[in-house]
Parts: sequence; structure tokens; C-alpha cells
Amino acid sequence: WLASYRRTAEVQRLCPNTRLVNLADREADIYELFQEATHDPDGPDLLIRANRTTQRHVDDEDEQKPLWDYLPTRPLLGTCDLGIPARGGRKGRVAALEIRCAPIQLRPPKRLTGAPALSLWAVHAIEPAPPAGSEAVEWLLITTVATRTLEDALERLSWYAARWNIEVFFKQI
Repeated sequence: WLASYRRTAEVQRLCPNTRLVNLADREADIYELFQEATHDPDGPDLLIRANRTTQRHVDDEDEQKPLWDYLPTRPLLGTCDLGIPARGGRKGRVAALEIRCAPIQLRPPKRLTGAPALSLWAVHAIEPAPPAGSEAVEWLLITTVATRTLEDALERLSWYAARWNIEVFFKQI
């Protein structure tokens, strides 16, 4: 993941007037990746789906809270519908999502004691009432791109949703 980010940073230097964003799924939820991305304000941005098992913590006033517990407490910005494609035995459907976002101070993992908290943004999208027999859609995205409004959050969600099409494209070549 770091090698991929660094290659994107090389391309970013060649295209200084273009925003490049590294998109990745849960496997890229690595503190060091966010750390590297926050060191260079002219470098590419990140948009990573948080891994629930990574047990990320954020600062909330004078205490630390688990990221997955913190985001659902943020104010509801609005809702959106997201088309879920059919896959395997799962039928395609439209998921009605609640959207929240917040600036976060992402704490380093215990193995990096003394590393700083990182100033990032998080977007939470959850399907509060999935159809019977369906697993709820829930995405928690961490990004270096400022995300303050519903419109910002919807744009980040659309970037992440494009990942499906990108994966299909690369399976074809």
C-alpha cells in the first residue's frame, strides 16, 4: 500500500494541478499510510475504507473513543440511495443510507507509541433498515480530503463506490 501511494505521489508531482486520490478497501487501513499522506500537503489524497478489526481510536474532547463508536454519534447530515450490484447469490438492490461525517484526530496504534494523532476526516454511511435477510451496508471511510457537508460526504461515497467498477475493469484486462 505504501509503494502504491508513493507511485501515485510520483505521478502527482507530474500533475500538480490535478487532484489524485488513492482509493482502497479495508486492507489499506494502515496508520503509516495515513501518516505518509499527511506529511506532504501537495501529495495525493487518500480515501480508505476503515477496517473494523483494526480498532482505531480518535480523540473526543478529553478522552479517546473507538472510531466505529464515535462516528454514529455525529449529527445526521442526510440520506442517499446507493445501488448495490448483484454478486454471487445476492440480488441487486438499492440501499437507503444515513450519512454522517466528522473531522477526526486518528490515534496511532499501540505499537507506535509516541507517534502523533493525525488530522483526518471520516465519513459514515449506514443502512439502518436493510431488507429482511440482507446484511446492512455500512461504510466508514477515512480520508485526507476535508469533508464538512453532505455534498462533500456524497462525493467521497461516490469515489469509493467507483472502486467496484475499477475492480471489474482490472479483472477484464
